[in-house]
Amino acid sequence: MKGLVIDDITSASRDISLIGFFRFKRYSVHYHVSSGVNDYSYLPNTHLAEILDTYRFDCFLRALVFEAIGNIEVAFKSLLNNAMTLRFGSHWYLNKTVFTSRFTEDLDESYQSNYEKFIYKITKECDETKEAFVRRYKLNYNEPSLPTSWIILEIMSFGTCSILYENIESTEARDEISSAFGSHQKAFATWLKSLGYLRNQCAHHHKIIGRTFMFPPQLPKKSSNRFLNDYTIQSDSLYAALCIIQYCLQTLNIPSFFKQTLLDLISENPDIDLNKLGFTSNWQKEKIWQ
Repeated sequence: MKGLVIDDITSASRDISLIGFFRFKRYSVHYHVSSGVNDYSYLPNTHLAEILDTYRFDCFLRALVFEAIGNIEVAFKSLLNNAMTLRFGSHWYLNKTVFTSRFTEDLDESYQSNYEKFIYKITKECDETKEAFVRRYKLNYNEPSLPTSWIILEIMSFGTCSILYENIESTEARDEISSAFGSHQKAFATWLKSLGYLRNQCAHHHKIIGRTFMFPPQLPKKSSNRFLNDYTIQSDSLYAALCIIQYCLQTLNIPSFFKQTLLDLISENPDIDLNKLGFTSNWQKEKIWQ
């Protein structure tokens, strides 16, 4: 760790041993002179405490984002179930006709369709789960063999739910759900995929600052749908995801401390380079952060 200033060797050894050196290196790379291979020289006057502060900032932010996306996930599942159950009944997900052909048709002669893979996965999860509400259904009902949609959605992952939404044939149903979030259905499908990916990163304790994300959300282009003043942001940045999260929470009027906690976290960590997270220069003037 050439050039790194360590004020307290004992504390440094303890902190890094609890984090793990490999994980620590992923946070220290932003303080290197070069990003070249095997070049681990640090910028002049870089203190270990700075890197540890960055690590802790990421930890707090990750926990905050995970909770916020959890609230969005619960709301999405409820809206999905309501929209589909009222139109197609309690076991709508077992009705292949409610989904698009690209989802239900066999990929080729030797492979199952994505729908069949979905049913297999859900059946397996129902057989293996220890959730009392699933076991109670199976004890009381023989037909259909799989539980009602509101039970299934409780054990279904966010990612799987987003795939179902994207493949619902009824544009009316998809529009009802996306409109509740203040979005168009096509853009909303990208929001779900993006937030699902970010949620998984948080769940597995992956570093979320200073990186770009797979499945960038599609930001609205029409003036009537825009909720930001500055649309020069990177759609694959963390800031874009944070904007989507806050907009969803605000539109659904979900009680949340997300915005204030985020603002406090940023205020308490002035040394964090927000530019590297995709924040715009005037982000604080955006209505969603007021």
